[in-house]
Amino acid sequence: MFQNSIMENSLKNLIRNKYLREDLTKGPNTAKIKNGKRLISAFVANRNNKDEDDFYIQVAKEWVRGYEKKFHSASLIFIIFFLLWWASDIFLNQYISNITGLSDKS
Repeated sequence: MFQNSIMENSLKNLIRNKYLREDLTKGPNTAKIKNGKRLISAFVANRNNKDEDDFYIQVAKEWVRGYEKKFHSASLIFIIFFLLWWASDIFLNQYISNITGLSDKS
């Protein structure tokens, strides 16, 4: 229920600041922050479900859709960078030890 009241307060604030109209269509003002634009779009996309019990949950799910892709992409990039760093460390270690004659050849 706590999440519903937060989303309900968000809706009231969006209507009060004229980002949304009472019928949940876009209002005359536009949000300047990307996250605010996504929230407004989530309310607009779910305006036909306004009378349902899980309306705010549907809006919240719409609002956060796609965030996991960003985290997965960032994680994949860091894994690739780590593997490249690790491989270059092994290669450079072998290359430098052969140049300086510090290899374990006895």
